[in-house]
Amino acid sequence: MSASKKAVVTGFVSLSIIAILALPASSGSFSLGGNGKHKACQPDPEGAAFKDPVALAINPLGQIFVTDNEVEKIKKIDPAQGIVTTFAGGFTGSGTCNGVVSTQCADGQGTQAKFAYPTDLLMDNNGNIYVADGTRIRKIDPQANVTTFAGIGASGDSGGDLLTEASFKAVSGLAFNPNQSEIYVSDLLNHRIRKIKIAENEVISLAGSGLPGYSNGSLGPLIQFNNPQDIAYDPVRERLYIADSYNHRIRILEEDIISGPFEPVLLVTVSTFAGTGVNGTQDGPVATAQFSYPTYLYLDPQSQYLYIASSGNKIRRIDLDTNIVSTYAGSGEFSYFDGDLLSASFKFPEGLTINNQGEIFVADNGNNAVRKIADNVVSTVAGTTLDNDQDGPISIGKQVCALVNGQELSTCHTDAECPLSNEIATPTASAGGSVTPSCPQCVPGPIYAFAPGIDVFDFSTGTFLTNVGRLYSYNSDNVFNWGVDISPVMLNSTDKWLMTKIKSSNGDHSIVLLNSDLTALKTVTSTGVMWQGIFDVEFANVTSIAATKKIDPLYGFSQNIIIGMPSVTTPQGLGKIQLRNGSTFSLMNEFFGAPGEALGYQVLGTQDINGDQIEDIVATAIVVTSPKVKAISGNDGSTIWEQMYSGSLFSDFGVSLAKIKDINGDNKDDIVVGAPKADPGGLTNAGSVFVYSGKTGALLYTIDGTSSNLQLGISLSDVPSLDGDNIADLIIGAAYTNNQGKVFVYSGQNGSLLWEKTGAANQDKFGSAVLGIKDINGDNKGEVIVGAPGNFFSKGRIYVYSGTDGALLWEKSGENLSDFYGQLLVGDTL
Repeated sequence: MSASKKAVVTGFVSLSIIAILALPASSGSFSLGGNGKHKACQPDPEGAAFKDPVALAINPLGQIFVTDNEVEKIKKIDPAQGIVTTFAGGFTGSGTCNGVVSTQCADGQGTQAKFAYPTDLLMDNNGNIYVADGTRIRKIDPQANVTTFAGIGASGDSGGDLLTEASFKAVSGLAFNPNQSEIYVSDLLNHRIRKIKIAENEVISLAGSGLPGYSNGSLGPLIQFNNPQDIAYDPVRERLYIADSYNHRIRILEEDIISGPFEPVLLVTVSTFAGTGVNGTQDGPVATAQFSYPTYLYLDPQSQYLYIASSGNKIRRIDLDTNIVSTYAGSGEFSYFDGDLLSASFKFPEGLTINNQGEIFVADNGNNAVRKIADNVVSTVAGTTLDNDQDGPISIGKQVCALVNGQELSTCHTDAECPLSNEIATPTASAGGSVTPSCPQCVPGPIYAFAPGIDVFDFSTGTFLTNVGRLYSYNSDNVFNWGVDISPVMLNSTDKWLMTKIKSSNGDHSIVLLNSDLTALKTVTSTGVMWQGIFDVEFANVTSIAATKKIDPLYGFSQNIIIGMPSVTTPQGLGKIQLRNGSTFSLMNEFFGAPGEALGYQVLGTQDINGDQIEDIVATAIVVTSPKVKAISGNDGSTIWEQMYSGSLFSDFGVSLAKIKDINGDNKDDIVVGAPKADPGGLTNAGSVFVYSGKTGALLYTIDGTSSNLQLGISLSDVPSLDGDNIADLIIGAAYTNNQGKVFVYSGQNGSLLWEKTGAANQDKFGSAVLGIKDINGDNKGEVIVGAPGNFFSKGRIYVYSGTDGALLWEKSGENLSDFYGQLLVGDTL
């Protein structure tokens, strides 16, 4: 199951830490694959569907042809008409191929033809389609007449006349030379590259010993491949690219005519172009890059990029001008998700093609769908993700959820429609029995409460789902002082780990990953001297943690850990940000601040800002002489943009930091920074909050406190639109207003006040933490959670309010004095 969208309620921890990860109860049985983001709704199961899409070709009209391998058909997607039809194949009886009666093959018109598990497709300039069809190559003209083009039908390894002598063992890939007078063929199980000389009506072998292996050179029969899957010809560089699947490499075959003793001789040279031979997904220069069973290739019409599909569940590409390999699309997770390039997920992407507009189409085999990559977004063109052979209307426009007693449940949502940080993707089951939904829904996640254990609630009612082990001590060898920061981390589609930063009584500072069974999976401890911060904030080496998804494409499916370390031994140090791999916890990289910057007091992972397809980092530096917020490249730590605070000294600019879903329409989340001790208009400690463009760092607007000692901005969160403009809104805490506290809700679009709440009693510190969540009271507006941890003589409390009008929906108190219940409310904002 998948549930990375979650919220965490924490208080100070004196003796123990416990982590319980749970989902809202459901009576249905279900399974969700995933990458921790909202799953796109699956289409109406009554629409057109595929069973085993493998390869694609596209004509100038934009019609897409698909080999549906398992059902032995060539399907046609007509986006303009919104329909999928069987173009050729599907005949079930015995037929005749090239005059020979066969139970495996039949030439004929359209659905009267029969294929034998077709794989690759190749379209010529006249609209004829060549099909890699087992031991044969078939040809389909634009009127859907199917004939046998090459291969006698028997499994073999011979050249000669196309239809009377030539034999193949498994034709897997086809490619034209520039003038389309020759067709290159990858013969998978013969481990050879063959060539059809169309004018001579002849098949010849170019390279390959016939046995699996790996060797380069210019002696064709001695060269070895291991299951060469697909091929693509480069007319600019005059070479053939080969997906040498089991060698995890991209090979090159080049031809040259040299003088011979009697007549010119064809010299064939094979070399390795990209890949080390190690099964992996590492990007970088071709000499060090890694591939995982590369299968299908496609060269763009300009011969600039070679696209590669592989079992790493990614679309990779090689820039042929720079010879650099990068991940073009796909998170690497084995799941189904439409979205931006590196958030989208595939299941065994295979065949690729490109239309006249430069849009890329992918046969997403494991999801039984055809996907499209355009404008840096992956979407579904056709296919229900259900394993089915069904022609008919393209159904992706009608998205439905589970049916209970024949009634459609609440509307499905895409990631863009369900943007909030604390949502999880989960289906709804009927009370009377199990229901297998056609898609998960985006609903609020559970709350995790730290006081000193972790309580799990049902968001809607505030009732416990579980509070098992509230006093569980995961490590009796240490006594922990208090928790500074906590962040949920999901490392793959099934495991949810909780990451928490703790500070021990002896000055050691640890980051611990806890599994859902409460075991400590990984721990990193650093010893440092604690010091009293100049902003009355006690912190040492580590002050903040966050998680990201794709800091380095090498780590594909794993979230990585961002650690803010603003001071190593002195309050005026450089500060640094560490990146640790979410799977191994190993140090990936670390970026240092400028002298005196103390970088990293608050950190968060954000979207790719600088266009290098790697997610970036936003961090604050709160040294009094130059407090700032800056966006940092997740690739090399370089500054993308930065904003210096120029207001009053000791403003605490940067002690709070949050993202708000894109409010200025540039498709990037924006950044909110709090300065709770700022003095706007001469009002001492009134506080200010600054909203910046996440893309450029430009200041969008400022919200100033309106009374002295308000300390506006001690906590920040976005929330789904409350004012009906479909733009996320903003929650701001002011916990130290007369030690009672206040919370304000503002329009995300322009910063105008929507409503406010005041704490119930003195010393409540109401607003120490705030968090926006998805609608739970049925009014289609977000809701607001507020933490009021109180002091050593109180238990602390959390409140859940209607985002529409601030009406109290439910509340919960801590169990013991000094619990500081509600000190932190943390949502996964990836």
